[in-house]
Amino acid sequence: MQIMFFWMLSPYDSAVSQTDWDTYLNFMAWVTVLVVLVTVAAIVGLYALSARRRRIRTPADLFRSYGCMWWTLLSIPAGIAGGIVAALNFASYCGEEATGTVPASISIGVETFLLCFVLGYLIILIPGITPPAFKYRPKEWIFHRKVTS
Repeated sequence: MQIMFFWMLSPYDSAVSQTDWDTYLNFMAWVTVLVVLVTVAAIVGLYALSARRRRIRTPADLFRSYGCMWWTLLSIPAGIAGGIVAALNFASYCGEEATGTVPASISIGVETFLLCFVLGYLIILIPGITPPAFKYRPKEWIFHRKVTS
């Protein structure tokens, strides 16, 4: 699982053994996967719920801002949580004297954020999650007008 963090396969501090570093990365990879799964499920579930509650009552409702996409911002607290867990567990896996807590925590937090955001956004695009009334389909680009003579 440590291949998730391919850019940091070697430890930041030469005092940390490769075995300890690999164990730390494996642990953090599983934590990242857990955080991503929970966050993406929350993003998709809350998005689908708020998109289904939104109603079109007047023609102006079609041009109102689509606030349902704000749920993708749940990836920010997920990234922060991933970084905090990485920082809190760094010393127990790599030793108290090891340096590199900050870059490892930032890297893991940023990757957690990006995975949550991208996966959540892509799953939202799956047909059926967004109600058909809010999908913009320009028919005049797809279908040509019939010319009557």
